[in-house]
Amino acid sequence: MAAGASHRQRVKDVIAAGIGPTLTCSVGLGPNDLLAKIAAEMKKPDGLMALHPDALPGPLLSLDLTDIPGIARGNAARLARAGIGDMAALWRLQPKQLRRLWGSVEGERMWMGLHGYTVERPETRRRMFGHGRVLPADCRSLNGAYAAARVLLAKASARMRRAGFSAKVLSLWLTDRSSAGWYGEEQFQPTWDDPSLLASLSRLFLHAEREEMHRSRSVDVALHDLVPLSDIEDDLFDDAPEAQLKRRLEYLSTIADQLNVSHRKTLLHWDHG
Repeated sequence: MAAGASHRQRVKDVIAAGIGPTLTCSVGLGPNDLLAKIAAEMKKPDGLMALHPDALPGPLLSLDLTDIPGIARGNAARLARAGIGDMAALWRLQPKQLRRLWGSVEGERMWMGLHGYTVERPETRRRMFGHGRVLPADCRSLNGAYAAARVLLAKASARMRRAGFSAKVLSLWLTDRSSAGWYGEEQFQPTWDDPSLLASLSRLFLHAEREEMHRSRSVDVALHDLVPLSDIEDDLFDDAPEAQLKRRLEYLSTIADQLNVSHRKTLLHWDHG
């Protein structure tokens, strides 16, 4: 740690000598990008700060949740509804709990970063395609959330296809004022046709209903673990009924996209199956 402090001071000395005292900088050191950013912010405008894994969570406990990169006011409000109002409460969560509260794998990555682990991110150019909305007061039943989620998923899947991707995971997050809500996800082989994705969404809502999630103030859907369509090898000699049906659904989804884009409105959509 002494060597680390010496290197940080050397950076500041070089800036002061080469440019002058007018330009200051804050230097942070941590075992990963997240903790280094937090360290740099803790001693602004002209500080030196290191966050060592062995010292955690001590230096973090004085911070507000919104001091953490990636926790904006909306995320902080979501955590507050779950009873997480400060860093001590956030620190006590388990990785899967934070993933559920976040509504995506980013919550688990946040936990790993805060605890000093190196976070490796996939090389996919895009991480996800998703949409969410707050539901009108008269649509906050599970049926209302399901109807809205179908529309949101159709928009997300159309964007994903236009960008040239398929997805391996569909996630659903439902919230209510009185709780952190409900999170579920379904994994599958790389998929990009609407009927298959909507069938997955239907199964997720059945799980939510079985777990007695009856009302929802907002709904979010996301397609992630993306795979470029160019990386998917289609076996043209696979004559199994399931393979033939999959190819037809993919073709029809593409045709629907083309018609909707050319007419600038939704002419075709998939009904309940």
